Amino acid sequence: MLGPLFRLLPERLHYQKAQDCPERHHRGGVTVLIVNLFHPIVFTIDENNLYKRKSFYFFFTVIDYLLVIDSLFTYYRSKQRGGVLKFFPIWVYIVPIIAGGIIQSLFYGISVIPTSIAISIAGILASLQNEMIYRDALTGVFNRTYLDYQLKKCAKRPKLKITGIMLDLNDFKRINDEQGHSVGDEALIATTRILQKGVGSLGSVVRYAGDEFILLINTQDDEQIKARIEKILYLFEKYNADNEKKYTLSASIGYHKLDLKNENIDTFINTIDSRMYENKKAFYATHKVMDRRKR
Repeated sequence: MLGPLFRLLPERLHYQKAQDCPERHHRGGVTVLIVNLFHPIVFTIDENNLYKRKSFYFFFTVIDYLLVIDSLFTYYRSKQRGGVLKFFPIWVYIVPIIAGGIIQSLFYGISVIPTSIAISIAGILASLQNEMIYRDALTGVFNRTYLDYQLKKCAKRPKLKITGIMLDLNDFKRINDEQGHSVGDEALIATTRILQKGVGSLGSVVRYAGDEFILLINTQDDEQIKARIEKILYLFEKYNADNEKKYTLSASIGYHKLDLKNENIDTFINTIDSRMYENKKAFYATHKVMDRRKR
């Protein structure tokens, strides 16, 4: 149920194997209903228009709840991998369906499952709309609105150990100028996939502005921070080696550990920005032909 709704979001998900399972459950439920038309095994409606359950009613209910369980697994896998639905209240989806199923099963003659499903879907759509406020339309990762929200949240909990990593793509203007903005968009989307894979479940990817990204990771351990940066750099190299593109991707990187006892949010952003800029100057010092500032 929930799995197919992920397709409404711009973030590209790769859960095909996970989606195969609910499709099988769905086909199983439809098959049972078709059989019921010719040989009633789930329910019957007599000549007086009275509904009566048959032996396969509870079997059919189990199929429905397998879909719910599979959706829960898909939801939690998505959250663990830094995927979509970070602000999705799972109870909005689960509670109406469970309540409707229990009430209809226990109290014969009351039909509330269709109503509970309608309430659940309405809650899902409202929650997805709320989720999209914090999403970048092109790449599907979080946007600056989310960054502001998250940093204000951190300000209320100064004991949280957060590190900010800022990345700016090197020579991105040349990609747009020479190959067009559609290729530039493709490069940005590829970059977000690299960053998501590099960060994993340790943090979030934010498109800050243009080709600038900020990663908020839930650690201030130097080894973990360096390991994430090294992984991201390796993934850039791997992307360039594995893809026959007319461009290559690389990024200048700077990071800083959030310390709201001694700095404010603006100072935090300015610090990671200046450290990223220092790294960019060092990059262009060894790649002068790519430095558009000297053209």
